[in-house]
Amino acid sequence: MKRTVAIAHLFVACALAALPLGCSGDDSSLANPIPPTTQMGNTMKVREISTSGSHTLAIQTDGTLWVWGNNSSGGFANGVKNGSQLSTPIQIGLDNDWKLVVAGSPSFAIKNNGTLWGWGQNNNGQLGIGNQTDTYVLTQIGTDSDWKTVDSGSNMTIAQKTDGTLWGWGSGTSLGMGTQFALDNQNVLTPFLISTDTDWKQFSANLHVLAVKNNGELWAWGNDLLDVFGNPGQLITHDRVRVGTDSDWSQVAVSQGMSMAIKSNGALYTWGSGQMGSLGRAGSGDTPGQVGTDSNWISIAAGYYSCLALKSDGSVWAWGLRANGGGANNLYDAAPVQPNTDTHWTKVAMGGGLCYVVKSDQALYGWGARYHLFGYANDRPADNPVPMHWPL
Repeated sequence: MKRTVAIAHLFVACALAALPLGCSGDDSSLANPIPPTTQMGNTMKVREISTSGSHTLAIQTDGTLWVWGNNSSGGFANGVKNGSQLSTPIQIGLDNDWKLVVAGSPSFAIKNNGTLWGWGQNNNGQLGIGNQTDTYVLTQIGTDSDWKTVDSGSNMTIAQKTDGTLWGWGSGTSLGMGTQFALDNQNVLTPFLISTDTDWKQFSANLHVLAVKNNGELWAWGNDLLDVFGNPGQLITHDRVRVGTDSDWSQVAVSQGMSMAIKSNGALYTWGSGQMGSLGRAGSGDTPGQVGTDSNWISIAAGYYSCLALKSDGSVWAWGLRANGGGANNLYDAAPVQPNTDTHWTKVAMGGGLCYVVKSDQALYGWGARYHLFGYANDRPADNPVPMHWPL
């Protein structure tokens, strides 16, 4: 049962009344910005978190979907794209059955019933709705209800169904389909089966895609101008190529210009451009190289020349361009450092100059250059995780 809306929440709703939120194809399209209906102490409690650097999306523990940040890419799903900013989370729609969310341009979300929804930029057809028109309201992608996970690249989207198959749409040059769509730069406007293999374990997309199979093999496709494939000289491939011969890879994360992966023994590897210390180690970025000697890494996230990683002891580590933007001197850390000494973290997320971590009690913390993007109404940078207070 929903709680009574507090006066402070009504103030937020009135102040944002010019920003109608809604979905395409359901009654929630009539809703104005929805004030918080669940107040959980002083810190937001989340089930899932994803940030593009401009806007952040979170699924609360009650299954509702929330957004804050900058609307420069239409990430608010309120029907417009502009430079408006929100330092207080607002709810997208009325539904409380959201399962997974990916913030980007475009953004995507999957419901408990397996349906896939998207909104945002669509110049290459990366929304998958059959056209190349930007859409700034929640819009269902097709009618299928068996989507498992999704990731949004810079000009394409990769998704997996519950049967394990991989699907893609957007720029045909980046889908790993050989020359089928690449020779004439054809865009794929609706979900297209790109791999009938059903043993894909996990993947990550940006300008390039890394994907790991259940047998531990690592595969890549897309743009490799900065050796992000780990196969020097590959440059651009329209086909999927295997990275090395190792078969003990477990998890991957990519950003523009770099790749990172964890092996089954918990060792962490990076490769790519290495600018601003983003490799977290010395040596060349042409091929995968181990970060330190630790073997207890369990989760990773990649951002703009920066990385965030979680260890099995619950500690979180960061390296590369500092999450506070590096200041006037572009300060960076060339090896992993702890933003604090807490050991109760369970999730990490990164995008642009923003970092988010979730504690074991599902409380959300964040830090970075654009301080107002995670619930604070000023631009003062934060160097260490601070709780995302809600309400302000």
